[in-house]
Amino acid sequence: MRRPSRKGLDSLSSTESFRRRMVFWIVYILDRDLALRSKAPYTQLDAETDVELPGLDDKDRIGMLTSSTGGISVNYLRKRVELARIQGRVYDILYSWRSHLLTPDQRLNDISLVAQMLSEWRGTIPAELLHPGGLFQCFSGTPAFLVMDMYNRHLECLFRIHDIFSFDDSWLGRTHCYLSPAVIELGGDEVDGKLVKSGLAPLPEAWGDCIQYGRTCLELSVFGNFT
Repeated sequence: MRRPSRKGLDSLSSTESFRRRMVFWIVYILDRDLALRSKAPYTQLDAETDVELPGLDDKDRIGMLTSSTGGISVNYLRKRVELARIQGRVYDILYSWRSHLLTPDQRLNDISLVAQMLSEWRGTIPAELLHPGGLFQCFSGTPAFLVMDMYNRHLECLFRIHDIFSFDDSWLGRTHCYLSPAVIELGGDEVDGKLVKSGLAPLPEAWGDCIQYGRTCLELSVFGNFT
C-alpha cells in the first residue's frame, strides 16, 4: 500500500491522503510501543519513512486535545509520534542486535542522548498537564487518561535506559540494601538516624529524577481514580 512513502499518497484526494497518513502514524505508534514491551524488532524504519508528521494544529483538529476553557491545546497524536520515535531509540540501545556490539562508552553516550531527547520532549508538554491539579482541571474522562498514559510511556523509557525496571533484580537488590539495619544507625529510641553509605553500591544514575517523575505518575493515578 506504500503508506510509509509520500509517493503512495500522490494519486489520492487530499481527504483520503490525510486519512491514510493518520492511519500510518497510529500504526507507527503501536509498532514502537509493542517493540519496546516485547523486546522484538519494530517493522517500520525511520530511514524508510517520509510521510509528513501530524501538524501542530491540523485544521480538522484530529488528534487535538483542548482544555474545557480552551486555554490549553495539545496535538496528542503528534506528541505520541515523537515519543514513539524515542521508544525506537530506546529499543535500539537496549534490545536490538546492534546493541550487543556497543562498547560501554558508546552505550553511555547513546543513553545520554536519549535522556536528553526525553527531557526535551517533556519540555514541550504544557506544565499544567504534568501535575494532578492542572491535568484534571484542564481535562476529564478519556482525554485526561490519554495524557496519563502518554506520561507513563515516557516514564517507561526513562526507567529502562537507567536500568530501573520492576523486573530488574540488580537495582532492587541495591535499593533493599538501603533499608538494611546494617547500614542505618539507630538512635537510643530506635528512631532512624544517619544513613551509612560506606560499602553500598550506588543507586542507578538519575535516581532522583526517576523518583520525582515516578511520584508524579502515582499522584496522577490516585487523583484520576477520584475523578
